[in-house]
Amino acid sequence: MRSPVVTVGLDDDVPHTARVLLHHGISSVPVLDGGGRLVGVVSESDLLRG
Repeated sequence: MRSPVVTVGLDDDVPHTARVLLHHGISSVPVLDGGGRLVGVVSESDLLRG
């Protein structure tokens, strides 16, 4: 795991999330709501399905 943890927001779109994954060389990323609470995880395969 990286420190600090790389995350995306609940309102971030697919292209932004894909750029985050590529930029950091990771295959999944936690998704946080506006209060900083974990609401899910999105992975490369999730993005490819859409």
